[in-house]
Amino acid sequence: MALLYISGGVRRSEVARRDLADLDLEHDSLLVRGKRNEQRRLYLTEEAMAAINDWLAVRGQRPGPLLLPVAKDRRIVHDRRLDPSTIRPACHRSPRRAGRGGSVLAPGATIRRSA
Repeated sequence: MALLYISGGVRRSEVARRDLADLDLEHDSLLVRGKRNEQRRLYLTEEAMAAINDWLAVRGQRPGPLLLPVAKDRRIVHDRRLDPSTIRPACHRSPRRAGRGGSVLAPGATIRRSA
């Protein structure tokens, strides 16, 4: 999730709205729809693709949202879309849980402007 958010400078809502059908595994890319429904193709890094493939191994190939919420009991919730407001806090927690400390994120607008 963090790799998608950072590598493409996409908004949290753009990440949360992605469906499995938007992912092109053959070309390592993701179709992103932004403001005013403008479409662009986001080409993913090797690291991002590895993370997506790991997620898909857990998530499965069931059609629907690419990113799904995970309940506190670590159960994937297939009948709901990930809420954009959960993305930023989750990305801040991830490096700390991995023992790296700090955060992987700058504010989203800063990332988009510097890309």
